[in-house]
Amino acid sequence: VDADIEEEPVPKKKKTAVASSGEERFHAKQHFKSMVVEENGNVLRTTESKSVMCGFGTTECDQVGSTYHWKIEVVEGNDVNLGVIFNDACKKNKKEMWWLADEGYSYWGDDGQIYHSDKYKKYGEKYGAGDVIDIWLNLKKFNISFAKNDERYGKAFKVDKEQTYRLAVGVSGHPHTLKLIAFDVSAK
Repeated sequence: VDADIEEEPVPKKKKTAVASSGEERFHAKQHFKSMVVEENGNVLRTTESKSVMCGFGTTECDQVGSTYHWKIEVVEGNDVNLGVIFNDACKKNKKEMWWLADEGYSYWGDDGQIYHSDKYKKYGEKYGAGDVIDIWLNLKKFNISFAKNDERYGKAFKVDKEQTYRLAVGVSGHPHTLKLIAFDVSAK
């Protein structure tokens, strides 16, 4: 590089003050008893086989106009639901199928469909061990979308404008291991 040439600074993505990469974790207390949170909150792992086991993130998604983005690696297992849940519904849903309730929105690895309340439809490809799933919760357009291994599938559902949300994970059986590899919040 020529010492006489000044380089222009690279513009940074605008972030909100709510959260930045690395602040999101799997909640140490809001998960089913047959699951453990490891690696400083970045890993959620089953310890035994139960029909439904759920865990949740620590970040309350409540900033209208922001987009929350999670990137999760499925290290082990394939009967996985990834999505979001109403913030105030986490505690009662640690061993419930939150993705079939009014308060949950998910993308299921076992069949590639999306679920909310009693509604489900074909959406993307099946996923499991070795795949990376992206989740975008857009609180400007009030929708949720997903991607598998960087292949974006587009809007899955509109979400309730009157609610706040958290990351939600649901698994069935054992073994399952999920790793939160990235998280960011951006204002658009």
